[in-house]
Amino acid sequence: MNNPLPDAELPALQLSDVRLTLNSMAGPVDILTGIDLTVGAGQTVALTGPSGSGKSSLLMVAAGLEKPTSGKVLVGGTDITRMGEDAAAKFRLGRVGIVFQSFHLIPTMTALENVAVPLELMGLADAFDRAERELRAVGLILRTDHYPGQLSGGEQQRVALARALATGPQITALFRRTHRQPGQRHRQRHRRPDLRAERRTRRNPVPGHP
Repeated sequence: MNNPLPDAELPALQLSDVRLTLNSMAGPVDILTGIDLTVGAGQTVALTGPSGSGKSSLLMVAAGLEKPTSGKVLVGGTDITRMGEDAAAKFRLGRVGIVFQSFHLIPTMTALENVAVPLELMGLADAFDRAERELRAVGLILRTDHYPGQLSGGEQQRVALARALATGPQITALFRRTHRQPGQRHRQRHRRPDLRAERRTRRNPVPGHP
């Protein structure tokens, strides 16, 4: 009988034969075709390619935001493709951090309140203390009471990053746009989603989550 791997030895993320087909007016369109990917704890993976090549779709599937047509997606050894929408959302909380390109900050909340949102949803009594520490870590301790509209684009991005990391997730998915490089003046800018696997040892780990 094979003994299961200890949690610390499991890949942070594993995709097996993942396929995604979407319907269009012209018929079914194959977006992802048989993707296999393993990301270990602490690894960073950058997805690059031309616009429309499926980078964002792959990241959405890996983060549990899009259900694949077939195949498996395992986060820390748990198959999230078998979960319903509500169960997947509950699983992502505290385990999957996401930074969207447009950040999706809540405009009526301060930077501190935005970072504290997922921590409050987890029922943590020290949500605001944790949120403050994360903002300090990204250099925004003097912006805690500022609203998104009072922050620069770079500051908003750091708030979104602090919010994504505040819960100590196993994986963190980042959508971002590359800058033009010398000699690429005529090339169109494209998104470069990054997938960062985090199994960090934190000074104040979230109870019940790696």
